[in-house]
Amino acid sequence: HVKKPHPHLSWKEIPEFLETIENNSSNSYVLTRLLTKFYLLSCIRISAICSLEWEWFDFENDLLVIPPETSGLKRKKGMGEKHLIPITDEMKVLIKQLKEINGGEKYVFASRNSKKIPHLSKETVNEFFHRIGYEGRQNAHGWRHVVTTNGVDILKVDSDIISRQIGHTDFKKGSIGSYDFSEKLDERREFMEWWSKELVKQGMKLVEKELQGM
Repeated sequence: HVKKPHPHLSWKEIPEFLETIENNSSNSYVLTRLLTKFYLLSCIRISAICSLEWEWFDFENDLLVIPPETSGLKRKKGMGEKHLIPITDEMKVLIKQLKEINGGEKYVFASRNSKKIPHLSKETVNEFFHRIGYEGRQNAHGWRHVVTTNGVDILKVDSDIISRQIGHTDFKKGSIGSYDFSEKLDERREFMEWWSKELVKQGMKLVEKELQGM
């Protein structure tokens, strides 16, 4: 059995993709669009992003600290490392808008319409991509292919740095893994800053139209 990669776009298709997200032909809810953009910037699995809690933000150190038991991190039992996501200036623009919407809630992406879970579903982004015409071309998990491939090819970042940032724990395998407790946080922060600015350069708009002037 050979695994097929999840649908993902080439780098040259990204500007049109980001423009389509901004045009929002499906008239999707502003929280859905903010979730999508935060996901594209953050480089971690969608289920972890959907369940973000405000108390996980360490704004003093510009870090998002995700507990190891969080769904989507796929940490094995006993592998107790928290996952750290450096917060970039671009993320802060999204965070400011999210605070206006859900600042008083437990969950960053709290949803009042969901009957089963208190926050947006991990399928929210895939449904959004479907509605704007990208079904079979790009899905949420496939974005990890975009991050990894173009982080190496376009930004020339070491693949180990990107692998750690998207939540892989391959560096913990083998005998050396028993001794490697490095975070490589400075390098990961540099990558995240580059990645955020590159997405804006490619056309990502950070401020939602109906929230302009906040």
